Amino acid sequence: MIVKKIGLIINPYAGLGGKVGLKGTDGLETVLEALSLGSVAIAETRTHLALSEIRSSSHVVIYTASANMGANLCQELKLNHHIIYQSSELETCANDSIKTAQKLLDLNVDLIVFAGGDGTARDIQTIITDRIPMIGIPCGVKMYSGVFALNPRHAGILINTFINNEKNDIKETEILDINENYLRADCPTTQLYGYAKTLLDRRI
Repeated sequence: MIVKKIGLIINPYAGLGGKVGLKGTDGLETVLEALSLGSVAIAETRTHLALSEIRSSSHVVIYTASANMGANLCQELKLNHHIIYQSSELETCANDSIKTAQKLLDLNVDLIVFAGGDGTARDIQTIITDRIPMIGIPCGVKMYSGVFALNPRHAGILINTFINNEKNDIKETEILDINENYLRADCPTTQLYGYAKTLLDRRI
């Protein structure tokens, strides 16, 4: 069986703002405010749920960023992985996701898995456009883009199916986002930022 190359990007701060009523977590200032209000990170826990579906697979190599952007979880789950980007130990940001996505594009991985919301999807799509399929593990406050699985377990099922099949159903979908200032003013308006490819499984 062909060994699949999977890219993994975890936005450690995804969803922090929603837990404390900030309606998003875009920007370092909002992240720090959410943390000061007692919000707890959820992205790594949700990614753990998804990747637990493939932890026994010997047909995958994961390429990821260091520390809490992916490497820590891969080590915990004993997944075959390589660190291809050194992120900040203390304060990761959108630029870290963008730089990791560029590394994954250069490596020509077969699939990019990311944990985050629409902001993270946008960051990754600006680099890979529609050249590599991507699947989102839902962690953010805003998740209007079509690349997200319904929940972490469904994401894991999709990833596992992709790994164990030579041919997979791929579809083109929209990358959408909402300006958080508008959302906080109760004027949510989605904006189209581009298109990406994602996995299609009509059963889930």
